[in-house]
Amino acid sequence: MSKSSTVSCLPDSPETLSPSPSPHPENWSSLLKPLSAFPTPPDSIETDTWSLASDGCTAVRKQLAPSASSPSSAWQTPAITASTTFLTALLPPSCKTAAKSSGILPGILHRGQHLFTPYTIAMAGCILDALSSKFCHALLQHPVIPRIRHSPPAARPTGSFGELIVATALLIATKFLNDRPPHNVHFATQVFDDAFSVDMLTVAERIVLGDVNYRLGYLCAEGVVGEKLCRLEKSIDDEQRKASGIDGLEGLEFELDLDLDTSEDIVDESRMLAVFEMDDDFEYDDDDD
Repeated sequence: MSKSSTVSCLPDSPETLSPSPSPHPENWSSLLKPLSAFPTPPDSIETDTWSLASDGCTAVRKQLAPSASSPSSAWQTPAITASTTFLTALLPPSCKTAAKSSGILPGILHRGQHLFTPYTIAMAGCILDALSSKFCHALLQHPVIPRIRHSPPAARPTGSFGELIVATALLIATKFLNDRPPHNVHFATQVFDDAFSVDMLTVAERIVLGDVNYRLGYLCAEGVVGEKLCRLEKSIDDEQRKASGIDGLEGLEFELDLDLDTSEDIVDESRMLAVFEMDDDFEYDDDDD
Protein backbone atom coordinates (compact mmCIF):
# COMPACT_ATOMS: atom_id res chain seq x y z
CA MET A 1 0.00 0.00 0.00
CA SER A 2 1.54 3.24 -1.10
CA LYS A 3 1.35 6.32 1.01
CA SER A 4 1.09 9.73 -0.52
CA SER A 5 2.55 12.70 1.28
CA THR A 6 1.81 16.31 0.64
CA VAL A 7 4.57 18.83 1.06
CA SER A 8 3.64 22.47 1.32
CA CYS A 9 6.27 24.95 0.30
CA LEU A 10 6.48 28.65 0.61
CA PRO A 11 5.95 30.53 -2.62
CA ASP A 12 9.07 31.41 -4.54
CA SER A 13 7.74 34.71 -5.78
CA PRO A 14 5.02 37.18 -4.87
CA GLU A 15 3.08 36.33 -8.03
CA THR A 16 1.85 33.03 -6.54
CA LEU A 17 0.05 34.81 -3.72
CA SER A 18 -3.45 36.23 -3.91
CA PRO A 19 -4.41 38.98 -4.12
CA SER A 20 -1.93 40.17 -6.66
CA PRO A 21 0.75 42.18 -4.86
CA SER A 22 2.21 45.44 -5.92
CA PRO A 23 5.29 45.27 -8.13
CA HIS A 24 7.23 47.25 -5.51
CA PRO A 25 9.61 44.96 -3.58
CA GLU A 26 8.99 46.68 -0.21
CA ASN A 27 5.42 45.29 -0.15
CA TRP A 28 6.67 41.71 -0.14
CA SER A 29 7.09 41.65 3.67
CA SER A 30 3.53 42.90 4.22
CA LEU A 31 2.11 39.76 2.56
CA LEU A 32 3.87 37.32 4.87
CA LYS A 33 1.91 35.83 7.76
CA PRO A 34 3.59 35.51 11.17
CA LEU A 35 4.32 31.99 12.43
CA SER A 36 3.47 32.87 16.04
CA ALA A 37 1.90 35.55 18.15
CA PHE A 38 5.27 36.93 19.26
CA PRO A 39 6.04 40.47 18.12
CA THR A 40 8.27 40.76 15.11
CA PRO A 41 11.58 42.48 15.84
CA PRO A 42 12.64 45.42 13.69
CA ASP A 43 14.72 44.90 10.58
CA SER A 44 18.42 44.41 11.11
CA ILE A 45 19.18 47.05 8.51
CA GLU A 46 17.64 49.72 10.72
CA THR A 47 19.94 52.69 11.15
CA ASP A 48 21.45 52.83 14.60
CA THR A 49 20.64 55.98 16.54
CA TRP A 50 24.23 56.24 17.77
CA SER A 51 25.47 56.70 14.19
CA LEU A 52 23.26 59.76 13.67
CA ALA A 53 22.76 61.88 16.77
CA SER A 54 25.86 60.78 18.70
CA ASP A 55 28.23 61.06 15.77
CA GLY A 56 26.85 64.51 15.06
CA CYS A 57 27.45 65.62 18.65
CA THR A 58 30.97 64.21 18.77
CA ALA A 59 31.81 65.64 15.35
CA VAL A 60 30.99 69.13 16.60
CA ARG A 61 32.96 68.59 19.84
CA LYS A 62 35.96 67.25 17.88
CA GLN A 63 36.06 70.52 15.96
CA LEU A 64 35.76 72.61 19.12
CA ALA A 65 38.19 70.58 21.24
CA PRO A 66 41.82 71.55 20.57
CA SER A 67 44.78 69.25 20.74
CA ALA A 68 46.82 68.59 23.86
CA SER A 69 49.43 71.19 22.87
CA SER A 70 46.95 74.03 22.30
CA PRO A 71 45.13 75.99 25.04
CA SER A 72 42.04 74.25 26.37
CA SER A 73 40.48 76.89 28.61
CA ALA A 74 37.57 77.36 26.20
CA TRP A 75 36.05 73.93 26.80
CA GLN A 76 37.81 72.37 29.82
CA THR A 77 35.24 72.96 32.53
CA PRO A 78 35.75 72.32 36.27
CA ALA A 79 33.65 69.16 35.90
CA ILE A 80 36.02 67.77 33.24
CA THR A 81 39.09 68.67 35.29
CA ALA A 82 37.66 67.08 38.44
CA SER A 83 36.56 63.95 36.56
CA THR A 84 40.03 63.54 35.05
CA THR A 85 41.69 63.79 38.46
CA PHE A 86 39.10 61.48 40.00
CA LEU A 87 39.62 58.69 37.43
CA THR A 88 43.41 58.98 37.31
CA ALA A 89 43.68 58.71 41.10
CA LEU A 90 41.84 55.37 41.09
CA LEU A 91 44.29 53.63 38.75
CA PRO A 92 46.38 50.81 40.27
CA PRO A 93 49.88 52.00 41.25
CA SER A 94 51.56 49.75 38.69
CA CYS A 95 49.41 51.20 35.90
CA LYS A 96 50.21 54.79 36.86
CA THR A 97 53.94 54.28 36.34
CA ALA A 98 53.65 52.15 33.20
CA ALA A 99 53.62 55.09 30.80
CA LYS A 100 53.58 58.86 30.94
CA SER A 101 50.22 60.52 30.44
CA SER A 102 49.69 62.44 27.20
CA GLY A 103 46.82 64.55 28.50
CA ILE A 104 44.00 63.29 26.27
CA LEU A 105 41.52 62.39 29.03
CA PRO A 106 39.97 65.88 29.21
CA GLY A 107 39.32 65.77 25.47
CA ILE A 108 37.77 62.29 25.78
CA LEU A 109 35.42 63.46 28.52
CA HIS A 110 34.52 66.52 26.47
CA ARG A 111 33.66 64.56 23.33
CA GLY A 112 31.77 61.91 25.33
CA GLN A 113 29.53 64.23 27.32
CA HIS A 114 26.46 62.58 25.76
CA LEU A 115 27.64 59.21 27.17
CA PHE A 116 29.69 59.91 30.32
CA THR A 117 27.24 61.13 32.94
CA PRO A 118 28.48 61.66 36.53
CA TYR A 119 26.95 58.30 37.46
CA THR A 120 28.79 56.59 34.57
CA ILE A 121 32.07 58.20 35.63
CA ALA A 122 31.48 57.08 39.22
CA MET A 123 30.86 53.52 38.04
CA ALA A 124 34.04 53.63 35.95
CA GLY A 125 35.83 54.66 39.12
CA CYS A 126 34.43 51.58 40.88
CA ILE A 127 35.81 49.38 38.09
CA LEU A 128 39.24 51.00 38.30
CA ASP A 129 39.27 50.68 42.09
CA ALA A 130 38.55 46.93 41.84
CA LEU A 131 41.49 46.08 39.54
CA SER A 132 44.10 43.79 41.07
CA SER A 133 47.84 44.31 41.22
CA LYS A 134 48.39 41.69 38.50
CA PHE A 135 46.16 43.43 35.97
CA CYS A 136 48.83 45.74 34.57
CA HIS A 137 51.22 42.86 33.91
CA ALA A 138 48.50 40.76 32.26
CA LEU A 139 47.53 43.59 29.94
CA LEU A 140 51.11 44.41 28.97
CA GLN A 141 51.81 40.77 28.10
CA HIS A 142 49.07 40.66 25.47
CA PRO A 143 50.53 40.92 21.95
CA VAL A 144 47.88 43.39 20.75
CA ILE A 145 48.81 45.99 23.37
CA PRO A 146 51.98 47.66 22.05
CA ARG A 147 54.81 48.71 24.31
CA ILE A 148 55.05 52.47 24.04
CA ARG A 149 58.81 52.59 24.40
CA HIS A 150 59.45 49.84 21.81
CA SER A 151 56.96 50.83 19.11
CA PRO A 152 58.07 53.08 16.23
CA PRO A 153 56.77 56.66 16.16
CA ALA A 154 54.55 55.97 13.13
CA ALA A 155 52.74 53.08 14.86
CA ARG A 156 52.74 54.62 18.33
CA PRO A 157 49.26 55.38 19.71
CA THR A 158 48.55 58.88 20.96
CA GLY A 159 47.14 57.60 24.25
CA SER A 160 49.24 56.27 27.10
CA PHE A 161 48.82 52.97 28.90
CA GLY A 162 47.04 54.45 31.90
CA GLU A 163 44.71 56.43 29.66
CA LEU A 164 43.81 53.24 27.80
CA ILE A 165 42.69 51.66 31.09
CA VAL A 166 40.61 54.70 32.06
CA ALA A 167 39.02 54.79 28.60
CA THR A 168 38.22 51.08 28.83
CA ALA A 169 36.58 51.55 32.22
CA LEU A 170 34.41 54.33 30.77
CA LEU A 171 33.52 52.08 27.84
CA ILE A 172 32.50 49.18 30.12
CA ALA A 173 30.45 51.43 32.41
CA THR A 174 28.62 52.94 29.43
CA LYS A 175 27.79 49.51 28.04
CA PHE A 176 26.59 48.29 31.43
CA LEU A 177 24.22 51.22 31.98
CA ASN A 178 22.73 51.44 28.46
CA ASP A 179 20.44 48.95 26.75
CA ARG A 180 21.75 49.82 23.29
CA PRO A 181 25.29 51.12 23.79
CA PRO A 182 27.47 52.22 20.89
CA HIS A 183 29.97 49.83 19.37
CA ASN A 184 33.69 49.92 20.03
CA VAL A 185 34.17 51.47 16.60
CA HIS A 186 32.15 54.48 17.72
CA PHE A 187 34.23 54.78 20.89
CA ALA A 188 37.53 54.46 19.02
CA THR A 189 36.80 56.88 16.17
CA GLN A 190 34.36 59.39 17.62
CA VAL A 191 34.84 59.54 21.39
CA PHE A 192 38.51 58.58 21.75
CA ASP A 193 39.50 60.30 18.47
CA ASP A 194 41.64 57.37 17.23
CA ALA A 195 43.85 57.50 20.32
CA PHE A 196 43.39 53.71 20.64
CA SER A 197 42.58 51.11 18.03
CA VAL A 198 39.46 48.97 18.13
CA ASP A 199 41.58 45.87 18.81
CA MET A 200 43.26 47.55 21.78
CA LEU A 201 39.90 48.51 23.27
CA THR A 202 38.46 45.03 22.72
CA VAL A 203 41.44 43.30 24.33
CA ALA A 204 41.57 45.73 27.25
CA GLU A 205 37.82 45.34 27.79
CA ARG A 206 38.12 41.55 27.96
CA ILE A 207 41.09 41.64 30.34
CA VAL A 208 39.41 44.18 32.65
CA LEU A 209 36.23 42.09 32.82
CA GLY A 210 38.27 38.96 33.48
CA ASP A 211 40.24 40.66 36.25
CA VAL A 212 37.06 41.67 38.10
CA ASN A 213 35.54 38.24 37.38
CA TYR A 214 32.69 39.80 35.37
CA ARG A 215 30.97 40.87 38.62
CA LEU A 216 29.96 44.36 37.58
CA GLY A 217 26.65 44.16 39.41
CA TYR A 218 28.42 43.24 42.66
CA LEU A 219 31.19 45.81 42.27
CA CYS A 220 28.89 48.62 41.25
CA ALA A 221 26.20 48.28 43.89
CA GLU A 222 24.21 51.37 44.74
CA GLY A 223 26.12 52.04 47.94
CA VAL A 224 29.55 51.75 46.31
CA VAL A 225 28.63 53.88 43.30
CA GLY A 226 26.93 56.38 45.59
CA GLU A 227 30.12 56.80 47.63
CA LYS A 228 32.19 57.35 44.49
CA LEU A 229 29.56 59.74 43.15
CA CYS A 230 29.71 61.82 46.34
CA ARG A 231 33.49 62.03 46.03
CA LEU A 232 33.20 63.08 42.39
CA GLU A 233 30.61 65.76 43.14
CA LYS A 234 32.76 67.09 46.00
CA SER A 235 35.75 67.28 43.65
CA ILE A 236 33.65 69.14 41.08
CA ASP A 237 32.50 71.61 43.74
CA ASP A 238 36.10 72.20 44.82
CA GLU A 239 37.16 72.85 41.22
CA GLN A 240 34.29 75.27 40.74
CA ARG A 241 35.29 77.17 43.88
CA LYS A 242 38.88 77.33 42.66
CA ALA A 243 37.73 78.63 39.27
CA SER A 244 35.62 81.33 40.91
CA GLY A 245 38.43 82.30 43.31
CA ILE A 246 36.54 81.63 46.54
CA ASP A 247 39.38 79.54 47.96
CA GLY A 248 41.78 82.50 47.68
CA LEU A 249 42.03 85.67 49.74
CA GLU A 250 38.31 86.34 49.47
CA GLY A 251 37.51 83.04 51.13
CA LEU A 252 40.01 83.76 53.90
CA GLU A 253 38.51 87.20 54.53
CA PHE A 254 35.04 85.67 54.57
CA GLU A 255 36.11 83.20 57.26
CA LEU A 256 37.73 85.97 59.29
CA ASP A 257 34.54 88.01 59.13
CA LEU A 258 32.61 85.07 60.51
CA ASP A 259 35.10 84.74 63.38
CA LEU A 260 34.84 88.43 64.21
CA ASP A 261 31.07 88.32 64.20
CA THR A 262 31.13 85.38 66.57
CA SER A 263 33.52 87.13 68.98
CA GLU A 264 31.34 90.24 69.02
CA ASP A 265 28.36 88.13 69.99
CA ILE A 266 30.35 86.71 72.88
CA VAL A 267 31.33 90.20 74.04
CA ASP A 268 27.74 91.36 73.92
CA GLU A 269 26.65 88.42 76.05
CA SER A 270 29.33 89.19 78.61
CA ARG A 271 28.13 92.78 78.80
CA MET A 272 24.62 91.58 79.43
CA LEU A 273 25.82 89.42 82.29
CA ALA A 274 27.97 92.20 83.74
CA VAL A 275 24.88 93.98 85.08
CA PHE A 276 24.23 91.14 87.49
CA GLU A 277 27.79 91.05 88.88
CA MET A 278 28.16 92.31 92.46
CA ASP A 279 30.51 95.14 93.25
CA ASP A 280 33.45 94.29 95.50
CA ASP A 281 32.88 97.46 97.56
CA PHE A 282 29.26 96.59 98.28
CA GLU A 283 28.72 95.61 101.91
CA TYR A 284 25.95 93.22 102.57
CA ASP A 285 24.51 93.16 106.07
CA ASP A 286 23.06 89.83 106.92
CA ASP A 287 21.94 90.82 110.45
CA ASP A 288 18.27 90.77 111.14
CA ASP A 289 16.49 94.02 111.78
